[in-house]
Amino acid sequence: MKNLKQKLHSEEEHKRNSPWNIAADFDVEMSLSRQGIQGMLQEYEEECRTGMNQEEMADLLYKYTSGYPYLVSRLCKIMDEKAENAWTKSGFLEAVRVLLSENNMLFESLTGKLADYPELSRVLKELLFSGKDITYNPTNPAINLAGMFGFVKNEGGKAVPANRIFDTLLYNHFLSEDEMRSLEIYKDTWRKEGNMKKTIIFDFDYTLGDSTDGIVASINFALEKMNLETASRDRIAKTIGLSLEESYQVLTGRTDSGEKARFKTYFREKADEVMVESTRLYDGVKEMLTQLHKKGKKTAIVTTKYRFRIEEILAVNQIEHLIDAIIGGEDVQSPKPDPEGIEKIKAQFGISPEDILYVGDSIVDAKTAQSAGVDFIAVLTGTTSAEDFQNYPCVKILNRAAELD
Repeated sequence: MKNLKQKLHSEEEHKRNSPWNIAADFDVEMSLSRQGIQGMLQEYEEECRTGMNQEEMADLLYKYTSGYPYLVSRLCKIMDEKAENAWTKSGFLEAVRVLLSENNMLFESLTGKLADYPELSRVLKELLFSGKDITYNPTNPAINLAGMFGFVKNEGGKAVPANRIFDTLLYNHFLSEDEMRSLEIYKDTWRKEGNMKKTIIFDFDYTLGDSTDGIVASINFALEKMNLETASRDRIAKTIGLSLEESYQVLTGRTDSGEKARFKTYFREKADEVMVESTRLYDGVKEMLTQLHKKGKKTAIVTTKYRFRIEEILAVNQIEHLIDAIIGGEDVQSPKPDPEGIEKIKAQFGISPEDILYVGDSIVDAKTAQSAGVDFIAVLTGTTSAEDFQNYPCVKILNRAAELD
């Protein structure tokens, strides 16, 4: 607040003393700068001694809010009161998720404007889903409304979303409208962000292919070998994407580390027999990967599956040349949603988080992208619904990965 008062005071005093003040519009920029946010955090740190990295936290807050005062304040309040790892990157990302799941007065007001002004809703859908540049023309009534209500800002003469929080809020709002999913403009939305990315990282199971048959057979083989009750296909399907240790615990309720190790050994014994031949790629995946390579994109897979298994599956389907790197379950100390796998790809390719788009089918994937600070596209070929993804930042939600082509 002190930063805002200083800005207001300086601007108003200048205009009051100006000989041209009859023409002054008193258009005060109310947003906080990155430096202003860091100054606020510094004052808080001096008083509370949280141990936060002030520069990193200020950068994250500005990156997601563009200095919108309420959003900055609300995220800080959530971190301070609700986040498990307060004032860390993971705590910040958890605060973003909590904020986007809230039904606060600001969000109610903004989404209410979309119902009140159909032309405003139309232009925002075009901006978010077409991937086309829209000139920031304040004489256009819809653009003027979008700017006045804070949905967009003028960046180099183009209308762009005012900040990442509002961007995600609008995506989630529009994607909750069932009719949007049938429109061509929706199917093409990935190009808005995706064409700007250097690297596309994919999950495998339920994203690029379906290994359900092999996984069910291998899990139930392992459970039988351990004299435990087998699980239904539906129950097992909901664990796909978890590590084998996590799957064992979810399916049996047992936590003994020795049992988990035995389960993994038996699982692999059966998987060596059936997994590759029972795995099928989804329709259009080979064509999509081919198009990405033609566009000069790097591609990678980060999965809880063994790397050698993915290599075998790719080879059988003759697409091993279309994947530039694979991080399997044996390549990381901590499985997803820990960002270690994405971090390894980032280091291998020498790229930044802004260069990466991650594609997956589950909440675990959404959390992985969020933890790594990279953009995320959700696909609906798994067991997770579009509604389940609403509480997580998604660039978009596609029916299948092949729509990326």
